[in-house]
Amino acid sequence: MSVRPQLRPLAAAVAMMVAASFAAAATAPMQPAFAASGSARATRASAADFGAWAGSEANAASLVDGLCNKTPVTLIAPGGNTPAGRAGAAGRVSFTSSTGPMSRRNAQMALALARAQLTVLGLAQPTPTQIAAALVGGSVTVKHGKASRSEQLIGVLNMRASGMEWERIATILGIAIDPRYSAPDATAAATLPAASETERHGAVSAAPSASRLN
Repeated sequence: MSVRPQLRPLAAAVAMMVAASFAAAATAPMQPAFAASGSARATRASAADFGAWAGSEANAASLVDGLCNKTPVTLIAPGGNTPAGRAGAAGRVSFTSSTGPMSRRNAQMALALARAQLTVLGLAQPTPTQIAAALVGGSVTVKHGKASRSEQLIGVLNMRASGMEWERIATILGIAIDPRYSAPDATAAATLPAASETERHGAVSAAPSASRLN
C-alpha cells in the first residue's frame, strides 16, 4: 500500500524513532553486565588475598561478599561439604556481620585485622569456627606448650559496629594495621591512647551504637 505524499514526512519520522528505540534496547543491557563483571573481578582479587587463610578462595569470596552486602557468610572446612562434614559442627559455620554493608576496602581491613589477631594467638591456619569468632565474637582454644586455654574474642566486626575506628581496634588487639588495607577513616596510631586492661581482656560492649561505622 502506497503512502500519500503529504504523510511521507510523518512516516519517515516514525521510522526513525522506532529505529532509535531498537538501538537503545540493544545497548542498554551492556551496562549492568559490565558492572557485575567489575564486582566479580574485585571479589576474586580479594579472595586471592585471603584464600589461603580462609581455607579456600570460595570461603574468602563468601567473607568479602557477606561483609560488603550484609548477607550470610558460610565457611566450609576441607571435607566440610561431605555428608559427614555437614553433620559435624566444626566442618562449616554461618554468620552475618553485625555492621551495616561495608565498602570493599573496609571489608578487607576487617579481615586483615581478624587474620592478624588469630596469627598472634598461634592460629595462622584457623578453622571456620575460629574465623567466625575473630569476626563476630566467640571463644577459641589457644595452646601454650602442652597446655591450652580458652580465649574469648570480642569480634572485630562487633567492635566496628560499636563505633570504633580501625586504628583503635588494632590498638586494643595489640596488632598493627596492614598498610595495604588502610582505610580512609583510620587516624594516626601515635595519637591513640594505649588500650586499657579492661579493653585488652575483652570487656568491650559488642552492642552497635548510634555512631555505628561500616
